[in-house]
Amino acid sequence: MKIESLTLHRVSLPPRRVHRWTNLTGSIGNYVLVELTSDDGVSGWGEATALGSWGGDHGRYFGETLETVSHVLCDLVAPAVKGVEFSDRNEILRVARSCVRGHVYAATAFEEALLDLVGRRLGVSVSELLGGRVRSRIPLAHSLGLMAEEAAVEEARAVADEGIRTIKIKVGEHADREVSLVRAVHEAVGDRVELAVDANQGWRTAVEAERVLRRLADVPLRYVEQPVEGLHQLRMLRPRSPFPLMADESMWNAHDMADLARTDAVGLASVYTAKAGGLRGALAADAVASAFGIGTNVNGSGETGVGNLANLHLAATMTSLSEACVLPLSHRSDDPPTRVAGRMYLDDVLVSSLRYEDGHIVVPDGPGWGVDVDRDKLAELSAPTTAVAR
Repeated sequence: MKIESLTLHRVSLPPRRVHRWTNLTGSIGNYVLVELTSDDGVSGWGEATALGSWGGDHGRYFGETLETVSHVLCDLVAPAVKGVEFSDRNEILRVARSCVRGHVYAATAFEEALLDLVGRRLGVSVSELLGGRVRSRIPLAHSLGLMAEEAAVEEARAVADEGIRTIKIKVGEHADREVSLVRAVHEAVGDRVELAVDANQGWRTAVEAERVLRRLADVPLRYVEQPVEGLHQLRMLRPRSPFPLMADESMWNAHDMADLARTDAVGLASVYTAKAGGLRGALAADAVASAFGIGTNVNGSGETGVGNLANLHLAATMTSLSEACVLPLSHRSDDPPTRVAGRMYLDDVLVSSLRYEDGHIVVPDGPGWGVDVDRDKLAELSAPTTAVAR
């Protein structure tokens, strides 16, 4: 197989409402789609969910921007893979990854596009390429960003009525206000919905985090996600927390998962396609989690439909998955499956909306991701500048 062209498309999806979390300085929904086309005219699609302000503990992993992704893929990777005869996809990935170290978001986008391309050429789904599905529906957790209490309560009631059974509430900015908000949401939805909170490292120390969590000890939270920064603080907090802890910013790849297991810092960890440098890296983290009994979910950064399809195929194959996944319910503007539940945007680039059933997203069947990109929608939702490496 030869790679004939690599094209980057910048897209901007209209948000249903502003979605914020602690330490996020930009906006979500402005990402890069990667289109790989082979010499026989088949195309595959990937996504770089570049967020320049979002990274790992203590700067260990860094943010990426639309500009850095474009540079890595067009100026470094494309010249190395374009027009070369390859025997299999692993050889293509080896060459692409030898071009630059790090830059996991760019690497993820390339791998996703290649997997979609290979799946389409072979007539099999990406989840089959990865070893096969263990589930065909993915439980969906609805995320409440940093928002006013009245709005959060109204939205929580709405998504509960639409079948959502897990809600994750963003916290980490103002403890008094957020303690009140979590209590209000719990009172509004009762036992119909399990609640979790995510501080995105917003509490400075384990001592501070413990003080806040003790104030919520009578609220049945399923877990607290990344309350503090770093393994040391997580390990200090775990025996003092009234709730299970989940790592997010502290968990990027299989090596991090092993560190979490060895230090006994958390019982849960969030897995991303992008943080691990692609689906294969994410599945390596899943294998470590399974070996050590760490429960997981698949988390996203508000992807477009392309990146979200990658999330779904990953979640379909993971053996450690124990928690509902925080993903968008990607849909077209003329066919929303819900009124509020899972809806981060008002439109998407896919030819059809994803199916929603009883609080779950159905993993599409069919070759590759199982859903095509609508080129008319791609043009309608495109942001300035499309880069082509031919």
